[in-house]
This record gives sequence, C-alpha cells and structure tokens, in this order.
Amino acid sequence: MFFVRQIRCFQSAEVSAFRGMQTAARLLPVLGGLLGAGGVALGALGWLGYTTLTLTLGAAERAYSVRGRNRMLFDFTEILSERMLKAKR
Repeated sequence: MFFVRQIRCFQSAEVSAFRGMQTAARLLPVLGGLLGAGGVALGALGWLGYTTLTLTLGAAERAYSVRGRNRMLFDFTEILSERMLKAKR
C-alpha cells in the first residue's frame, strides 16, 4: 500500500511537471513575437539616430543632442560657424 501511494504521488508530480513544460512551450511563440517587435523598434530608433552639436569653448564642452535628423540644429550650426568665422577676421 505504501508503494502505491508513492507511485501515485510521483505520477501526479510528473503530470504537473509536464503540464508546466507544456504551458512554457505555449508561451514561446508569444515571447518570440514580443522580442521580435522589440528588435524592430530598436532597429527603427537606430535608423533614425541622433543629431548632436558639440560646442567646445576653452576647457568647457557642451553637447546638444536630439533624436533624428533635426534641420533646425543643422541651420543653427551653420549660422554659428559663419558668425565665428566673421568674428575671427
């Protein structure tokens, strides 16, 4: 009788373990889809990139950074460089 109880206990533990593995296996496609979507989002953000303007005056350095291609920051850089060239003359 004792061995029968042990076998039934082992069988129920085995069934529970296999059901847990079955549930984990069912979640793998969902997890793969979420990871794929995250990879696509990171790829899109990497494609957009950053526009960074770095100003160095003496020993101090200041960086202005924005996501993507910011046309206003490019225009500001052009205006600033033109003024600096005129000031040196």
